[in-house]
Amino acid sequence: MENTDYIIDNSVIEANIHKVRQGIDVPIYVNFTTWVKRDCYVKEMLTHFAKQTVSPTKITCWLSIKEYNHIIPPSIQECLDSKLIDEIRWVKGNTYCHKRWEAVKYYSDGYIIMIDDDLYYPTDYIEKLIAYSLSYPNAVTCYYTRKLDFINGDCSVIPYTGDASLKNSFLSGLSCFSPHSYPSRALRHPLKRRIFCEKCDDAWIKAWLLRYKIPIVGCNAWRDDCLNPIENTQDDGIYETVNSAIINGVGKEYYNLVDAIVCAGATSVAEQIWPEINIKRFRTTTGQVLKSFRIKRRIRKFIKRILKSCFSFIWKAN
Repeated sequence: MENTDYIIDNSVIEANIHKVRQGIDVPIYVNFTTWVKRDCYVKEMLTHFAKQTVSPTKITCWLSIKEYNHIIPPSIQECLDSKLIDEIRWVKGNTYCHKRWEAVKYYSDGYIIMIDDDLYYPTDYIEKLIAYSLSYPNAVTCYYTRKLDFINGDCSVIPYTGDASLKNSFLSGLSCFSPHSYPSRALRHPLKRRIFCEKCDDAWIKAWLLRYKIPIVGCNAWRDDCLNPIENTQDDGIYETVNSAIINGVGKEYYNLVDAIVCAGATSVAEQIWPEINIKRFRTTTGQVLKSFRIKRRIRKFIKRILKSCFSFIWKAN
């Protein structure tokens, strides 16, 4: 496979930062999701986020109908009233962090920027993401990234060298997609996503970026800023992902990523850039899990049909 790693001179990035500050014609859509244990922190996050040097076109909050039953929580309603949020969009069921990626269906004509509900973002967050996207038009931009490697079967991190690379990690809550650049097939396969990456959109999207050989570049190549968590929000974390472990220098928790790579059909690419990834031992397990899940689902549907027929017969008899 040809080398996809490359670096753009910092002078180009600085010129694009100036260009972004002057204003661009492409819309900027900021998206986030939250849940019942975190929505009380959203106002604090957005109040701080409102200090961005470049203002977004729209900020959208994605909520689960299953969690909220179409009832906007007071904390979110307050953000709507104070114009910190432009709109609420509802998603059927509860797809956890994946809810926010529904934005791709509606806003693919502009820059799609993701944020988390538990971080204080630097004031130049939007500015830098778009400047890097302009500088690296064939890559996906993350505000922060680390380079991944597989050594002795375990996922490890090596120092980030500032290049756009297929080896770089992906962090959803720090990401930016240029117009029409999101791999739309990542929105499909809900069954596989539910089984292997239900609460880890980082690993799921990273796998699809590998499938289409789309590199990732990090803004920390130009200047390393801190991303501070909002106090107490980490106590309500839903999961510990591959990439959150990577930020802390931990490399053992990579199973979500490997499963996602298998599901996305990105094994050949992964094996070329990571010769020691050893995906073969996961293929059988992944297939068995999917088969088992499908069989169980068919059994449940069959039982429901039988029960429905029985209740219908009893009701008619009465």
